[in-house]
Amino acid sequence: ALSSIIEHSLRLLWCYENQRHYHCIARASEYYVTLDGHGQRDRHDVMISPFLIDGTSKNKLISLIGAPAFAMLSDLFASPSPDAPNIRSAVCHGTLDDAVVAELEELGQWAIVLNGGLNTTQTKQAQTDNNEPFLIDASCALISCLDLISSGVSGQPNMSRYEPVYSYTAMAKRDLGDILSKIEEIDSLISKNTHILNCVESMEEQQSKLCKDMGLLRVDTKALTEMVYRVFPTMVKDPINDIWTIEDVFVEHGSNIVLTNGIAAQKLLSDISREAKAYLTAIRDGMNTLTITPTCTKDKRAVKSMTRFCGISKMTVDFYSFSVYIALLMIMVVHRDTLAVKSSSVVKGDVMILDLHRDDVVKAVERTRMTLSTYCSFIATNLDRSTKAMQQYLQGKAIKNVIDKKKYIQQHRIS
Repeated sequence: ALSSIIEHSLRLLWCYENQRHYHCIARASEYYVTLDGHGQRDRHDVMISPFLIDGTSKNKLISLIGAPAFAMLSDLFASPSPDAPNIRSAVCHGTLDDAVVAELEELGQWAIVLNGGLNTTQTKQAQTDNNEPFLIDASCALISCLDLISSGVSGQPNMSRYEPVYSYTAMAKRDLGDILSKIEEIDSLISKNTHILNCVESMEEQQSKLCKDMGLLRVDTKALTEMVYRVFPTMVKDPINDIWTIEDVFVEHGSNIVLTNGIAAQKLLSDISREAKAYLTAIRDGMNTLTITPTCTKDKRAVKSMTRFCGISKMTVDFYSFSVYIALLMIMVVHRDTLAVKSSSVVKGDVMILDLHRDDVVKAVERTRMTLSTYCSFIATNLDRSTKAMQQYLQGKAIKNVIDKKKYIQQHRIS
């Protein structure tokens, strides 16, 4: 019921603010404005799209209800993430049918209590059995959303710091933040833990050429952070002190379009984030093995395995950093091609981005995803296969091309 109330209330506000009064009601053989339905946004307006269907007129509803409320509506009703609630769709398409039936049964049991049937203990137990966390969470979120909307319409908006959580941009920003923090943590372990450092130095002696070649790929976290801030300007915002603004809504909308057209880059970032977390966890859980004095064959094997596993830690973070660089490079190229703004701040810092062919970058991303999967799958059980995959990766034409561009960019960076 709350979902329907919000949708029609917003429809009336949207029509009034955007001077589209004929969209207030449905008409035969005609589309009208809806709360979600981005799959058909080329046929009808969507209330929580930053632009009207013409693609140029800005949605004036944003100014009325405020950017935080607009962000919350997008998360609740029209986000691409499989983790997003997408409440209206869930209700209308039957996803919540079982939960709704359970709620109705509960109401029926309370009615029996009022008529002298079940006792309150039995009813409370039934209420516990039928409790549906999603319905409770969704109801609370919808009430919060109504509060935000009404405060904006009244002219006294609540100072909410809500910003998108489930958009393509939000997911990419989250992955990037996780990756960069994990790279720094692994670097810190290498520099501060003598046992791990000894393992790295030993590996560099055994695999000197591969380690040297991988070291050339390394992109330091400061340079990656600068790239991230250019690609995702809203990542600079302080989530505690900064308010999500109308300008942020339109900036993120542009980023979402780019990521939609460069989904392979986003998948690569998600892969790196998952693997970096798993690798760091494995090192933390097993590094104490390096301190034991083996007294049996089992212990000797455990120490040897962990020594090799920690030995490639520097090589691994070198690969992670370069993989992030490739993903960001693809996002920049897609931004250039999709939004056709070659002078924008996203690409002007890297002059050679303008000359990179999109197909070459796509191949580099695909190759990186394949190698990342192989490398991380066998890193603990078959190190030789992992290092062989890395050697083959370095010989790939698409990767060599990116390495050459990376060197040129570093030498001719525009400030």
